[in-house]
Amino acid sequence: MELQESVLTRLKNLNSHDDAAKLFSTLLNYDYSAQNLSLKRFPTSLDGRIKQLQILAGHDDFKVLHCEVDQLLLGIERPIINNLLRDHPYSLFLFSDSLKQQWHFINVKYDEDESRRKIFRRIVIGPDERLHTAAQRIAMLEVPDARKLSPLELQQRHDEAFDVEAVTKDFFKSFVTIFHLLQDEIDELNPRYVEKSAEFSQMLLNRIMFLYFIQKKGWLNGNKNYLSEHFKKGFHTQPEKQTFYTDVVLRVFQRLALSEPMYKELGDIPFLNGGLFEINDWEPMLKVRNKMFGRMFKDLFEHYNFTVREDTAMDMEVAIDPEMLGKVFENLILTLEKDPKTDLRKATGSYYTPRIIVHFMCQQSLKEYLIENAYYPEGFGLRKDVLQFTNSAYEKTTKQATLDVPQQDVLKKQIREKIEKLFTLNPASQLTEEELTWLRSSFTSQEAEQMKHLVLQCRVCDPAVGSGAFVVGMLHEMLAVIKLFDLVFKGTKEIQLKNYDYQLKRKIIENCLYGVDIQEQAVRICELRLWLSLVVDYEGKDIPPLPNLSYRIRRGNSLIDQLFGYNVNLNLKQGTARAEKIKQLVDSIQADKHAYF
Repeated sequence: MELQESVLTRLKNLNSHDDAAKLFSTLLNYDYSAQNLSLKRFPTSLDGRIKQLQILAGHDDFKVLHCEVDQLLLGIERPIINNLLRDHPYSLFLFSDSLKQQWHFINVKYDEDESRRKIFRRIVIGPDERLHTAAQRIAMLEVPDARKLSPLELQQRHDEAFDVEAVTKDFFKSFVTIFHLLQDEIDELNPRYVEKSAEFSQMLLNRIMFLYFIQKKGWLNGNKNYLSEHFKKGFHTQPEKQTFYTDVVLRVFQRLALSEPMYKELGDIPFLNGGLFEINDWEPMLKVRNKMFGRMFKDLFEHYNFTVREDTAMDMEVAIDPEMLGKVFENLILTLEKDPKTDLRKATGSYYTPRIIVHFMCQQSLKEYLIENAYYPEGFGLRKDVLQFTNSAYEKTTKQATLDVPQQDVLKKQIREKIEKLFTLNPASQLTEEELTWLRSSFTSQEAEQMKHLVLQCRVCDPAVGSGAFVVGMLHEMLAVIKLFDLVFKGTKEIQLKNYDYQLKRKIIENCLYGVDIQEQAVRICELRLWLSLVVDYEGKDIPPLPNLSYRIRRGNSLIDQLFGYNVNLNLKQGTARAEKIKQLVDSIQADKHAYF
């Protein structure tokens, strides 16, 4: 614990190369180095981006490298690290901006499957970050005084320290503790709501967690510590009163939910969505002591760092990301189970799929969709309105009206290989020069445009959506592949436009994604996940209202066709008067749905 406190102090005052070197040499028992490395080794695309490169410290053949860049961007960290790994396979990588105020500590772990893909895991250090978890994990990098570790042993120690799952488990344990304390508080002070205390407690904690994500964006009066700083303005000195909930928390909810500004003393808070923080009749009546919020901040929300950037399977931040909403939902159901004879996981169908499995499922689904639809010559697939590849080796053949079976097999194999290769590329902003060359030589501008259209034509529905892992995963995969096609079709400047990701995500959510779940809470969490995915990427002061997802994510039973409680059958024979009337009704609903979104 003493080492952790010392590391925390160092991280709070990390402002130079020397500060970083002393963190490892003085506190963590590495050998001081400060050896400069040549910048000539990097591709021309990084010219001017790297300001300085040093080995700060080391232990045997394990090195701690520091790279100062003009701007901290994930897109340039990956190619720099890939280059350095050739000579320094056992390493920790530190990146900083030119002012040495923002830092990324990056561990590279290799995937355990046969592909051996590199997983980048980072701890973010800066003046607006909560550093308790960072200090705890970095303290684990200490080299013991009494023994010498091999590079492999030390690398394994680093891999353990950057384990995102371990941080997630710690957060959930703290969340459950606070949840039960809050539930007991509501039971004690609100006896008329005892039967609903668990639901109320989870709703309140979920909303506050959402506030921590959006305050990280600076959307609560431009203050990234908005909630805790408001609490310190007198509420913490009145622990038995119930004023923080009524005077701050509830009013912030109302400001977010209502388009007409209220409570201007709270500062600049945007209207986000009428359904997101809709105030129920019971909420103004709820009583929660100030000291409960003090405990909530101290032991949970202020203890962990939050990131609004949702991780991918290959790129993770050692922090609490929006996926935690889904994990809390599923795990809390099991924690609340009181009857040992009842398995709530089975009763509710609440199985949270790990991120790596979601990533695989979404990639495979989208990949097969593109392969099956990318090329259907006339007489083979009977589809003329979709992309037809014109690879020079087969251009003459594809123009024929019919193809024999061997030619069909050759074309299918060609398409499959090309699209499977597409899904192995780095993100569009992190492509190597070799990957970019392959991409532009494999797809013409016209083909890229048509492929983008094909992705946007895809319709995805999860009939047991739960907390939204699959639809959010598909959102990320569709975004990633469209960005690759836009890179070919419109060029680098297109994907660098302000709010490019936001606008594209909004279009995908509006046109492509659907979900149904029998549990109301699951539907609400799924909506939060999709909203947060949009929040992540919006830049600007005039924050637009978030889209209404009531037509996208629905509570219902996927095994029974019902509308407003009535059984329906839409599989009617075409040509009948009733079928035509129903078609007109559906078209009308579609138009209203679009306007409502």
